[in-house]
Amino acid sequence: MLGGIEFVCRALKPGFRSTPERMLLVKSRWQAEWYEQFLRDLRPESVLEIGTFDGASLAMCAEIAQPRRLVGVDLRTEPSSALATYIEQRGLEDRVRPYYGVDQTDAVRLNEILAGEFRDEPVDLVVDDASHALDASRETFDILFPRVRPGGVYLVEDWPTHRFPQVTRPLASFVFELMLACSDSPDAIDAIKVNRNYVVVRRGPGALESGEFALSKCNGPRERALLAKEFQAPMT
Repeated sequence: MLGGIEFVCRALKPGFRSTPERMLLVKSRWQAEWYEQFLRDLRPESVLEIGTFDGASLAMCAEIAQPRRLVGVDLRTEPSSALATYIEQRGLEDRVRPYYGVDQTDAVRLNEILAGEFRDEPVDLVVDDASHALDASRETFDILFPRVRPGGVYLVEDWPTHRFPQVTRPLASFVFELMLACSDSPDAIDAIKVNRNYVVVRRGPGALESGEFALSKCNGPRERALLAKEFQAPMT
């Protein structure tokens, strides 16, 4: 229970439609507990979450971190009634801002949202909990990582997609690419921590230009060759 809300953890199990009093977290219990501690330790003031589903993770973040600006983006077009009621009941209309019908790779729309909500200010935390598809996740990173403040965090959720036989291009190659970039381009990626579900990428002190940054440019030819050999990653 947080803030009078029962958050129910169900990962890869039959779910239910969230209500303002009982919200579905599509996470296992340990994942939810890790994320709770992560938010308590980081205490981000500005957060952008990509992939909000029924809004439980946004409500959880609002309750724990209480950021001054919390923006959520989801591909589905139908707004979450549970989240809308939660926001209204607590008077959070100016602080918690969900957007629907937004593709995680739509750079134009994402930049419009960032400009409208954060203006020129960098973001403390970006969370990618959207498609978990390799190409889309890498593209979203290229779009949003430059908007993270130096020392801020980009969080990738549910990276072990290699466990699913139907996934032919797992996120493991993206994680490997991030790790190599941390070594090759520390001004961009200062540190990376990986556990069995989350990847925590800390932004380095260098200047990164939106629209020009690409993770693929953060590695040299030997690293790109290694990625191409092991994971068939693009050599761009």
